[in-house]
Amino acid sequence: MTTENSKQVVVLGAARETWRNIVTLLESRGFKVDVKNPLNKGVYRDIREALSADEISSNKLHEAIGFHVNSIKYLRKMREGAKRYNIRGEVAGIVSKEEQEYAYSQLKKIHPTFRIRKKKVSNKAKPRGRTSNIRHKKSRKIQHQAA
Repeated sequence: MTTENSKQVVVLGAARETWRNIVTLLESRGFKVDVKNPLNKGVYRDIREALSADEISSNKLHEAIGFHVNSIKYLRKMREGAKRYNIRGEVAGIVSKEEQEYAYSQLKKIHPTFRIRKKKVSNKAKPRGRTSNIRHKKSRKIQHQAA
């Protein structure tokens, strides 16, 4: 590994740790940061209002937010119509089609084999549960006996 790559790994590790510290600080002050879903567009401003410059520098805050919003898990959550949340845990908008397309283009850069999974739509209602399995076994048994 070259020194440039190792520096990048250290910066990413520091940004990850900074993001975790930010979330912990916000939660200790009563905020409900939903890190599993897309954040609102003004999240930097919201965090800056909640935390003083003495607690975290602007550069570190930008790096930490950048780390979080460019993670693979976060980009996968950027689906059209998905709800965006602010640092109080309230819905603060939805993800647009353009934002989804941008997130997926970023995913393609990070992970070239990434493909969008489309939900399969079936016209037939599939029986579920144990009873359907028992019926299937009985019908196979009857077919076997008839042969």
